[in-house]
Amino acid sequence: RQQQRGDAKKQPHQKPPSLEEVLAKAEASLEASDVETALSLFAYASDVLRSRLDGTASSGVPSSSTAAMSEDEVKSLLSRVLGKAGEARVSLGDPDGGRENFEEAIEVLGSAVTIDEEMEGREAADQSSTVADAQLYDARAGLHLYLGQLSSEKDALASYQAGVKDLERSVKILDRSADAGADAHMRDDGEEEGSLKSALVETRRQLGGAYCSILELYMTDLCFEPDAEEQCEAMLVSAMAIDDGTMPDALQAKANLRLTQRRGEEAVHSILEAYGRMKVGCEAMADLVGLGKEDCAEGEGGQKKRGNDDDEEAKAKELVEIDAASSLPGFEFRCQTSKILLECAAVLGDSDRGGGGCGDEDNVGSDENDARKNACVESAIQVLGSLLAENDEVVEVWYLLGCAFEAMSPTSVDAAKYYWETALTMLAKVKEGMDQAGDDEVEDEEKQCIIDQANEIKERLDTMLDEAEEEGDMDE
Repeated sequence: RQQQRGDAKKQPHQKPPSLEEVLAKAEASLEASDVETALSLFAYASDVLRSRLDGTASSGVPSSSTAAMSEDEVKSLLSRVLGKAGEARVSLGDPDGGRENFEEAIEVLGSAVTIDEEMEGREAADQSSTVADAQLYDARAGLHLYLGQLSSEKDALASYQAGVKDLERSVKILDRSADAGADAHMRDDGEEEGSLKSALVETRRQLGGAYCSILELYMTDLCFEPDAEEQCEAMLVSAMAIDDGTMPDALQAKANLRLTQRRGEEAVHSILEAYGRMKVGCEAMADLVGLGKEDCAEGEGGQKKRGNDDDEEAKAKELVEIDAASSLPGFEFRCQTSKILLECAAVLGDSDRGGGGCGDEDNVGSDENDARKNACVESAIQVLGSLLAENDEVVEVWYLLGCAFEAMSPTSVDAAKYYWETALTMLAKVKEGMDQAGDDEVEDEEKQCIIDQANEIKERLDTMLDEAEEEGDMDE
């Protein structure tokens, strides 16, 4: 017994994990795609932080890691954790639960932001505090914008507008800080000034994207509002005013709007310029799946022509391409880019056939129209190639690639056939999985949607093959 008591005394008391350890494990779980574990850890962390704010932390709760934090710092961290939990819930198919997390995070962070919103008469004597204020506004704006994506119509508009308001405040703070206090607080190596400028650039980009989100909302959910077109133009002006010449958001939104207004020439110009800002990254990724420009030009089985660039040049080019690929807009954004490019190609095709598709210019020659149409199609292929390299299990990407090769002049029949047949195979597997799941788990409407998609592809494929056969007979 004495030996047992002695051994017990030697065993150290196991402390609960610190909050930092819990959050690190949650992030690691996200990276490993273990979303459920991450969500449970974020939920635990949020309970710990709530108890810290309420003053109810018990001895079993790792409050020591938050003991040195101020109340506003705890609120800021709690808001971040709730945001992560909300994203996890959404990815697990629980948008309502995610919305609750985002709303709570906004409420928590709202009480942490206590600075004077107008900033009138405030000197930028303490640059670190003003930048911290801007970071709080940025964080709250991100929550509002995410909530807007989960909402519709007026609810979505209110969230987007709240996000825009916070981002505009942040830009004002960062602008004022850069103008009034950067020199006094800059380190010898210029690191702080560079960081401030980077933050300002990134916030401006987020603000431009938020303006575009409102524009898109007025083109869809709120398209029947009396002032819908006026609001679209106002948001476009705001987005273009802060466009830094590197991001494609504003130009793509402009192209989409001009298409709906039957101002095809402007749409074509805008979307090609938008693609130009993504070109290097898209082509680098498309090359990974055999859809690089050289591959498309040579056709299947062709060998790439290699230049005589030396190793240093090749390495420099590769570094540029890697950086460009890592900086590309998100998957959904690029998918929309490809659709607009293909729609612009169709508009130019209609105009060339005398259909008046462009709507705003009639003096463009046939040869020039063909060149611009092919530019739109080739650009769409590069964008879709980048999507295929990122995720080759999205049926829509394979379908759109088939559409792109069909739209080429002349039509690339074999390539279009390959991508459409692959899409049909993927749809058949999806439907087979639905049938095996049983009626209790899968709605009939979802099955019918798969059937309709497959029928559309089959119809387009048969039409293309019939036309190709007719052209072959005529040539003979």
